[in-house]
Amino acid sequence: MIRIEVFMATGCQLCPPAIEAAAVACSASSKPVELVITDIDGDVALEHGYRERIPVVEVDGGEIARFFVTSEEILAALEQARP
Repeated sequence: MIRIEVFMATGCQLCPPAIEAAAVACSASSKPVELVITDIDGDVALEHGYRERIPVVEVDGGEIARFFVTSEEILAALEQARP
């Protein structure tokens, strides 16, 4: 199963559209996909690593998009990922 993870934070205006784009990509993918939404609020390590660039989308642990995210970007990464 391919893991899509969206790192987000409360109050981020770009995060809801990124989450929606990830959900759309999951629905359109022909591969088995798991969507995980990770809220970085309150986690010092995650805050340090992601706060200045959220939303961040990773596919199987590799960053594929940040800030303005589209379902097409995510789908393209899914097509290249191993199932």
